[in-house]
This record gives sequence, structure tokens and C-alpha cells, in this order.
Amino acid sequence: MALTNTITRGITFLNTTLPTAYVSRLGHIVGPHVNLTGAYLADITLIGEDLSYANLTGVDLSNTDLSGATLTNVNLTDAILSGVDFNQALLISSGITNATLIEADLSLANLTSVSLIDCDLTGANLSGANLLSTTFSGSTLKYINLNNALMSATTTFNNTEFVEIGSSLTTNQAMSLMRDLRIGSQVFEASEGMVSLQMFIDESGDLISWTNTPHVLELDIPADTDTKFFRFRMD
Repeated sequence: MALTNTITRGITFLNTTLPTAYVSRLGHIVGPHVNLTGAYLADITLIGEDLSYANLTGVDLSNTDLSGATLTNVNLTDAILSGVDFNQALLISSGITNATLIEADLSLANLTSVSLIDCDLTGANLSGANLLSTTFSGSTLKYINLNNALMSATTTFNNTEFVEIGSSLTTNQAMSLMRDLRIGSQVFEASEGMVSLQMFIDESGDLISWTNTPHVLELDIPADTDTKFFRFRMD
């Protein structure tokens, strides 16, 4: 028996046996493929439950324990997820837009290929989380914990607000965070304590078509620490 796209709310279950993988919580059937749009499911336990492909648009899961749960390909648009325990949860390929995840615990969670758009993750714990191919766009990441998070060049941060990061980062993690913080920003790697820069001058008569010129500016800048930031200005 399947409950694909079934909307369940305000149901009382008496001596009822639900299909495998489905459970009853606060008058709702919870499980894979179920439509829980706008449901109130705060302060409950859903440890290890399977909610894959569920529609959780606008759901209130505040302070709910979803540790070890499967939430792959889930729609969490406008969801209230503050204080949720997602420890070791699988959220692969889920869409999370305009959601509130203040102080959510995403430690060791798998967020591969997840898009977090216009979300508030203030104070969230992402320590040890898998953030490969994860996209943060227009989101607030104030005071988050990214200690030992798995990131690479496929982890993108677009128009994202940082105030302070609540743990130290490795050089590779810092480079991933910097890559998209500013339009036109570049990351340079040092070799033998030096960073070599080449700046090429192009010219145009209409600001549309550009032609290379033979003018090249070459600079060697000492980089004597593991991480150093530079900015360039013209007078």
C-alpha cells in the first residue's frame, strides 16, 4: 500500500495498523511521499524515520528530533526548522527555500546537492556535515559552526551573509567560503611563500568589444602565513 501525495491531517487512529515506513504523529501520517503541507509537527520525535520525497512545504518542525532520518528529495519551502535535530540525517537533493533553521543541528548531516535559498541558518551547527555540491544563496549564516565540514569548489555561497563563523576553518574550507563572497573575487595559491600575479590590460572603444594589448603587470607578493588576504586599489 502506498500513500503517495496523500494529505493527512486531523485524523484519529484507533487500533489502526499503518503500512510499513509510516507512523502517526499529532494526527498526521508521516512517511515517504506524503503531503504534509502546513502541518504542525513541532516538539516530536521522528528519529530514523523515512520522509523521502515528502512535501513539507510550510511545515512547522520546530525542535523536532529528526536525527538519522531520511529526507532525500524533500520540499521544505517556507518550513519552520528552528532547533530541529538533523544530526546524521540524509537530506540529499532536497530543496530548502525561505526556511528558518535558527540553531538547527545539522552536524554530520548529508546535504549533498541541497539548495538552501533565502534561508536563515543563524547559529546552526554544520560541523562534520557533507556540503559537496551544496548551494547557499541569499542565506544568513551568522555564527554557524563549520568545523570539519566537507566542502570543495562545488560548495557555493552566493549573496550570503556572514558575520562570524563559530569555529576555526582549514585553508581549503576558507577558500571555499571566499570563492563567491564578492563579485569578481579570486583565490590565489602560494608557492614557496610567494604569490605570483599577472594582470593583463585590454582596451576598448565602446566598452563592448575588447582587444588584448601587450601590456602586462607582473607582481610577486610575499605570503608568509597559511592564510592571507589582499586587496588591490588604483590611485
